Amino acid sequence: MNASFRYFFYYFSVYRRRIYLGIFLSVCFSIIGPLKPKIIQLILDETVKTVEFTVIYLLIGLFLLVTILETAIRYKFQLYTAEFSQQIVMNLRNELFDKIIHLPQRYFDQTKVGILATRTISDVETINDLLTNTFFSLITDFLTIFIVLGFMFYIDVPLTLMSLLVLPFVIILTYVFKEQNRKLNHVIRRVIGELAGFIQENLRGLKIIKAYRAEDFQNQKHQDLVKDFYDANFKTIKSFSWFLPLMEIAVTLSTIFFICLLAYRTSTLQSIDIGKVSAFVLYIQMLYRPIRFIADRFNVVQSSVVALERIYEMLQLKTEDTSYRLELKEIKGTIKIENLSFCYQDKFPIINNVTLNIPSGKTTAIVGNTGSGKTTLINLILRLYDGYDGRITLDDVNIQEYHLNRYRQAFSVVNQDVFILSGTILENLQFGNLNITEQGVLDMINTMNLQGILSGFEDGLSQKISANSGSLSFGQRQVISIFRAILQQKQIIVLDEATASIDSNTEALIQRMMGLLMKDKTALVIAHRISTIVDAHQIVVMNQGRIEAIGTHEVLLEKSEVYQQFFERILEK
Repeated sequence: MNASFRYFFYYFSVYRRRIYLGIFLSVCFSIIGPLKPKIIQLILDETVKTVEFTVIYLLIGLFLLVTILETAIRYKFQLYTAEFSQQIVMNLRNELFDKIIHLPQRYFDQTKVGILATRTISDVETINDLLTNTFFSLITDFLTIFIVLGFMFYIDVPLTLMSLLVLPFVIILTYVFKEQNRKLNHVIRRVIGELAGFIQENLRGLKIIKAYRAEDFQNQKHQDLVKDFYDANFKTIKSFSWFLPLMEIAVTLSTIFFICLLAYRTSTLQSIDIGKVSAFVLYIQMLYRPIRFIADRFNVVQSSVVALERIYEMLQLKTEDTSYRLELKEIKGTIKIENLSFCYQDKFPIINNVTLNIPSGKTTAIVGNTGSGKTTLINLILRLYDGYDGRITLDDVNIQEYHLNRYRQAFSVVNQDVFILSGTILENLQFGNLNITEQGVLDMINTMNLQGILSGFEDGLSQKISANSGSLSFGQRQVISIFRAILQQKQIIVLDEATASIDSNTEALIQRMMGLLMKDKTALVIAHRISTIVDAHQIVVMNQGRIEAIGTHEVLLEKSEVYQQFFERILEK
């Protein structure tokens, strides 16, 4: 038993009482079904032997009772297994999502979003199919086979042996089918993940695709992935296309052998009971039907094995360290960086021996060309990445010593790529802090004289907005994001200013909001606007992962050639 099966064996053992009940229902269902051909045999035999219909009526009544009981057990069995599987799947989905959102940022840098979506949706749904339609049904199928064989041997051993002549062929056929589909299911699950990731990436970057007129190029790549998916699925369909007809041939041969033995007995003047013949015909069908289903269910099992392995790999990933450490109580907001160096996957350092003091209650602007390390430096301060050389402290305490969640709660972050939830404006403002009330938001707007925040929204805070909707302008998205940060009332502000052009009224509102946001706060700003750069208490000029210069705007214009070039480019825009 490999590690993934051991894990899920213990995972499912929590529900062992439910599993035992499901197995009990499977056993009952397996026993009840094979009773019906035996009762039919008795009815037919009694009809031939006697004209007294009392026994026949009793047997017919028994047959109806067994049928009703079988129907009731089937209903309870299906309802129970569905409820049981849905509960496990619900818990598994929650556990997977909880795992994903606590994974370190490095993992997301290396993994496509579509692959993660496949884990939480497609793979878990495969497990749902296993538990709902396969696991207990396999138990029922195997038990039915053995019970039917028991009835057949009890009724007539030679007829049974004759009917089983093709059974070795059926077993070999089923094994070959199972192995073939096991390999195909690995391919199918892999292609599904790649296809989901590709679609996710293209939907997110659709504007860029259109801007670069790359529709045909991306469409061709999509067609190649779809063709791989088609080929893998078609091979699976081909497996079924030869397997099912061969199984039908096996059932037919079994019936033919049974008829040949009956014909031999007739030729030797041996008596033949019509009830026995009828029962045997039904038992042959009942014997090979679950074998056909077992082969079909093996396909689900093989898919589930792949899904279980992939889910297990996800659940075993190491999450961010949120173990209990120092709590942040009173935050002053002084950040110090000492000899900081950091690289991603390769050995080339993105941050190279950086030392910097960020004073409390002041605005520090970070400027530099693309790739200079500005965003990476901010990410390290936010502890989105660990594994660096050097030291970062907050209020003279190494940030590694703080409880991770508590540490991040000291920051309000406004990214250039604004994160909008599908919901109302109020729900977006409450993001991360459900203690914020609608009345509290309205009071804050009135106190700060920021009524312009809700301009353009007919329903005010109840206005429905969508994460992917084009109804929100960039300026509106930025207004929501900045006001959300104001409501958080954190001591340290991290701001990645946007460069998109917005109208003058929105520009004025955003500038006013940013002033309120950063007032008396420790502010780290990746600066693009002239006003922010000029008004900053200190400006950090970065170049190729190093700090080129630190100073005020006036000082840097005189002493830093890199800053002079950077500032001239801003003026030209």
